Amino acid sequence: MSTPQVSVQTNQTAISPDAYRQLGGMSGITAAVKRFYKEMSYDPVLHPLLRESDLTWLVARQAQFLAQALGAPITYKGPAMKQIHAFMGITERHRWMVERHLADSLARQSIMSAKHSIGMTPRAIKAIVALVEPV
Repeated sequence: MSTPQVSVQTNQTAISPDAYRQLGGMSGITAAVKRFYKEMSYDPVLHPLLRESDLTWLVARQAQFLAQALGAPITYKGPAMKQIHAFMGITERHRWMVERHLADSLARQSIMSAKHSIGMTPRAIKAIVALVEPV
């Protein structure tokens, strides 16, 4: 089954309809999300937000969410993220740090998936991060 050709527009930057493929499809997105949560769990500022979380469950839901946002033929099956995050006491500092970890994880995965090319541009990665910024 091929990935639908959808272009997501955010902050005047279009995310390529190939972004899902450029990250390595579902397995690549899952790898990036695993790396993202691993890095956050080692971060002394963000670790308390994850301390009592089931990281396996979080990785699966976040990978679904991100894949769907990038046009993959998959449906996010988790609860509304705004509701979950509303009671966590997330500050602007937390948001900035989460965005940095996500951007780093996506950039690494893009390079790994690209094999012999440079992968996604920093601008495209920033646009993908902007997709999850409001949650």
